[in-house]
Amino acid sequence: MKTTAAILFIFVVFALVFLVPFAVIWALNTLFALGIPYTIWTWLAMLVVTATFGKTRFERINKSNKS
Repeated sequence: MKTTAAILFIFVVFALVFLVPFAVIWALNTLFALGIPYTIWTWLAMLVVTATFGKTRFERINKSNKS
């Protein structure tokens, strides 16, 4: 069961990495009528933009209470 869950998780991550840039291009085209074509180069550019300006937050949780 753990193997199936791991494979499914990896598949979902790869699907999101593939689909999110196209979704952002679609949203920009729909909202602002930019006419951005759906090509591998625009997908790659949007992947770079998403990776650069996307919000990723890592926090360290301190389990010891030093009060």
